[in-house]
Amino acid sequence: MGIAPGIPSVPRHYDDIHIVFSTDCSDYQNWQSLLFFYSAARAGQKGPVTRLASGCSEAQMAELRDVHALMPQRHRVHFTPDFSLDARTGLRYPYYNKPRALRHWLAHAAPPVAEAVVALLDPDMAMLRPLRPYVDDDPETFPRRRGGPGQPPVRGVEPWITEGHPAGQLYALGGAWAKWPDLATIVGSTTSPALSVPLDQAAKHYPVGPPYLAHVRDMAALADKWVEFVARTYEGHPGILSEMYAFCIAAAHLRLPHHVIRSYMVSDPNNRDEDAPWALVEALSDEDVCRALGPPLDALPASAPIPTLPVVAHYCHVFRAGLYMFGKRRRGLHGVFACDAQYLAEPPPHAGALRVKVHPPDRVEQVTRRTAVRNAFMVCALTRLLNEALLDFRQARCGAEEFAAGLSRVRPLTDLSPAVLADAERWAAEGAS
Repeated sequence: MGIAPGIPSVPRHYDDIHIVFSTDCSDYQNWQSLLFFYSAARAGQKGPVTRLASGCSEAQMAELRDVHALMPQRHRVHFTPDFSLDARTGLRYPYYNKPRALRHWLAHAAPPVAEAVVALLDPDMAMLRPLRPYVDDDPETFPRRRGGPGQPPVRGVEPWITEGHPAGQLYALGGAWAKWPDLATIVGSTTSPALSVPLDQAAKHYPVGPPYLAHVRDMAALADKWVEFVARTYEGHPGILSEMYAFCIAAAHLRLPHHVIRSYMVSDPNNRDEDAPWALVEALSDEDVCRALGPPLDALPASAPIPTLPVVAHYCHVFRAGLYMFGKRRRGLHGVFACDAQYLAEPPPHAGALRVKVHPPDRVEQVTRRTAVRNAFMVCALTRLLNEALLDFRQARCGAEEFAAGLSRVRPLTDLSPAVLADAERWAAEGAS
């Protein structure tokens, strides 16, 4: 098992891509995983999507197998040991699981990985449009057709991910790792190509993060070196970004400069980068911000156009629009996928026109239109996606009586107290509702 033989160096069609994401087995990452799978299907992602689940107990594995038995066959789960404790250093770091689970899957995948391109995303990403195995940093020029299975690439028109030419989303990592005094220790060599990367080239070709896209054989080589370097990187430069720096170093060591893409995702609503795909959101009218998601692409004819949206919404921040919010760490989201769970109250259609954010306990922040529509888009899109995913879950798993009863139960996702929320007159006057 692992990687199938005979995979060509160039993708064969638009869906010749296998998406993976790494998780543990907590409730926190279970609901994110179910949202990820639902959003991928909704966005029209036709290729396989695999969850790399690390450190599950036998009971947890059995539960996940039951869940996946009701999913499309292309939505898979691959179990790995818990890799978060490094045996050599004795240091525990949850993000060791990402490179080590990726390598485990590429070595033991069943069925074998048959797609030309592997894309590694994070579990706290929701897909808004299909992820294709080509590189184009202008969302306005993405092909509007959806490219069904078997549709070949247009040679010479679209720059494809090919062997030796990976890509990744731009992150604010810079290239400082190229000047780390312990870089030779991290790579375990005094002759590694990573040691001779100039600072400007490190910042130009390697500051990438999820979505990572690479030919499957390149991804296997990257995973091997990523695993080799990540513990030494964390030992010398501990922090949440250690594993991302280790990936940069692995790519440089292998002489795999990346196409650095700005347009795969929206994330930080305070990002001042004018080239980020937030411009697609800001171009919407206030009235359209909360309906930009549109109907599910998987329910539309193959000839229907793809909406001009970013590929993924990365919800690693807290988003606020007036009284409404979405934050992945709210405990109310744990266990949300259950037959007796409540749906989330969705923001009103005019949320894009709200120009304030309300923070606990009741602080009002005036914001610009740019900040307002970015936050409103994320709150509206994520709340709607989660509700749709819960409905889909219930249709598959819950009895008719439970399903009917659940439709009427709605609650706000909020960090404001009930007393604060109850002051409707104040919030109307503040323009927060």
